[in-house]
Amino acid sequence: TYYILMSQSNKSLDVNETLVSTEAFLIKNKQKLVMALVAVAVVLVAFFGGRYYLKSQNEEGQAAIALGQTYVQQGDWKKAVEGDGAQFKGYKKLADTYSWTDAGNVAHMYAGIAYFNLGEYKKAIEQLEAFSPQGDATVSANALAALGNAYVADKQFDNGVKYLEKAASQADNDALSPEYLIQAGLVLENQGKKADANALYVRIKNDYPRSRYSQNGVQNGISTGAEIDKYIERTK
Repeated sequence: TYYILMSQSNKSLDVNETLVSTEAFLIKNKQKLVMALVAVAVVLVAFFGGRYYLKSQNEEGQAAIALGQTYVQQGDWKKAVEGDGAQFKGYKKLADTYSWTDAGNVAHMYAGIAYFNLGEYKKAIEQLEAFSPQGDATVSANALAALGNAYVADKQFDNGVKYLEKAASQADNDALSPEYLIQAGLVLENQGKKADANALYVRIKNDYPRSRYSQNGVQNGISTGAEIDKYIERTK
């Protein structure tokens, strides 16, 4: 919601003078004002009509997307992205058909994950880049992490690290963020960037103290320390 703030003049106005001036203005500019109101009405009709159309398209798209969940659960990625030749059209086509809707946005994510699992990393990147993260801390974070992993698989390591860090920031919780940061750190270690990896591991220890990496382990009744300490130590 947008709010327009209007400042009020400190000058006192003569009410009668103001009414006369306003009436004269209306008579002189009647035709222009009518045309302007018509134009505004057309814009509003188009806007609300568009919203209604998008809502119906989104509902239709959500139903179409649900038809492919079986293939995702079964790991039948080819049918997931291309369709089954019957009812389900495939996430790639659904992403195009229902573009500008939430359903189309989610279809991009599923198509990207399907392409990733098929080993078609550039296509996965294309679809996952088309996904627009929302305000949630799970689905959007996972989509960003999937994009990061697709970049890594395509040997675009810097982009991979960037999106894994974005995924961690999007999630910002003790369950998911450390997982993404560990992945990013391992990529950095593989690149020989130990200092950068160390900074991410320290971030996990400091920012996510309740994560499984930061909790002290116990083996045979003896504390083994936090797992993240091992990562930190080896990258010093």
